[in-house]
Amino acid sequence: MVEQNQHLYMLQQIDVIMRPNPAVCALLVVGSVARAAADRWSDLDVIVVVTDDQLAAFDPATRWIGVLGEILAVECYPAVGRATTRAWLSSGRVDIIVATETCFGQEDGWPLWDGFAVCFSRSSIVDRVLAQPQQHPASNLLTGEGFDELVNQFWFQALMGLTKVVRGDLLIGLHLCLEAVQTTSVLAMALRDRATGTSIHRTGGLGNQLAQQLRLPQPIPTAVSILECLRHTSQYFDELAQTWSPDYHPRFPEFVAWLADTHAAV
Repeated sequence: MVEQNQHLYMLQQIDVIMRPNPAVCALLVVGSVARAAADRWSDLDVIVVVTDDQLAAFDPATRWIGVLGEILAVECYPAVGRATTRAWLSSGRVDIIVATETCFGQEDGWPLWDGFAVCFSRSSIVDRVLAQPQQHPASNLLTGEGFDELVNQFWFQALMGLTKVVRGDLLIGLHLCLEAVQTTSVLAMALRDRATGTSIHRTGGLGNQLAQQLRLPQPIPTAVSILECLRHTSQYFDELAQTWSPDYHPRFPEFVAWLADTHAAV
């Protein structure tokens, strides 16, 4: 398969870089490529384990992944003892975790449960971790505090968006309206994670049903269409929030009262 060959070619290029370097303790490939189940839209997931004093030499990975192709877009997530680089390349998508040997041996949650293959290992610590049973990670569901923050964020976006539209600023009004839709999508994703028991979704399912309840200002954003989108989104957010927590106090009625005052203004 062409897609699988492309992933394997990128993996071989990484192997060529890492294997001769004595600071690299192990190179692992995980996920769909390790299971030989990758398709055109799969990413190449690798873990590079390095000696404890050499993390800075490999982070960020943008310094050395250029051999795989032109970097089109990238996200980097540094942490203590590890760093993650997610990159879109002209040759494909790659997610690289670089971790110190001590971090790999002491932390949990490495993405090994979905399949892994060892390109090479010269570390007894890595070998010990790989020999253990791999557990599916638990979902990181919204905490009570996180839910409250999301609720506050949404209603600030909705009310401020309404204000901007009333004052004739469609640009910022549209921006805040779309942010409100995005925040509603975040709550819908949390509900999907809670229902399915995982935050890892290779395909749609329940998420598609939730997304189809959302609306956008169409076809061309106007004051009326933005306000209608805010009205619908606020009602849907209230429904989702009540599903998440029976203690949630609906705020849509108060929003409708504010919305009623906009008719003369627009």
